[in-house]
Amino acid sequence: ALVGTQDGADLQHSPGMKWPNFVKWMQANGGAAAVAARYDYIWVVDDDVRLHTSEVSRLFTILREHTEIEFACPSFDASSDGVWRYFDGHDPRYKLRYTDFVECTAPVLKASWLCNPGFARCLQAVRTGCFIDFCFFPAAGRREDAVAIIDAVQCHHPPRGSDAPSEMRQVKAWE
Repeated sequence: ALVGTQDGADLQHSPGMKWPNFVKWMQANGGAAAVAARYDYIWVVDDDVRLHTSEVSRLFTILREHTEIEFACPSFDASSDGVWRYFDGHDPRYKLRYTDFVECTAPVLKASWLCNPGFARCLQAVRTGCFIDFCFFPAAGRREDAVAIIDAVQCHHPPRGSDAPSEMRQVKAWE
């Protein structure tokens, strides 16, 4: 259900895994081509990631200044939880860093990827989000400037606990 909007941004919250819900949202909004025509970038972010509205806007501004970037994510602050935080933690020396991997916690993708037949198959196959992040760099043709971590924008991914359990870990437990 739509719980809020702000100048071309839709905020969705629905039970279940993020990526299957994203595909449902896309279908409910006219399909991949209609969504790609309406947006230039789409941020498919976990519901517990914290980032101020002005920083969300800054993230999109930076991406619009660097049109070569196909997939990106904000950097994560030092207290953020996650499997890949050694990789995408904030580095104050950079505005952005080109890389070959951005984790699926908070990726931004160029909306035109929704119309790419190969990437569409990835979206249809994804159930939890695990491993879709390994598709971004190859999908972008392994270009050195196609995937980036945006260090000029820093988000926070809080640790999950009993008060805020991970839906993912309910599906697939790990240590």
